[in-house]
Amino acid sequence: MAAVPVAVAVPGTGLIGQLLPPGPADVEVLSGPRAHARLTADDLGRFTGEAPPSGPFALRLRTGGDVVVTEWLRA
Repeated sequence: MAAVPVAVAVPGTGLIGQLLPPGPADVEVLSGPRAHARLTADDLGRFTGEAPPSGPFALRLRTGGDVVVTEWLRA
């Protein structure tokens, strides 16, 4: 499994992030075993969405053939 650094912020009512190095990806916001939201990172690795549910959440990133899950975060 490859390491994919990701910057994430939850300002107000939204979620913004960017993958480093930049690149397209499918992003799932996890609030348990199921995805809470499905987002898409653009060619610059940027993605936005609604704020995650209260409590811990993680991101599942699909970049090419790799799948990476972040540590659990809290908004």
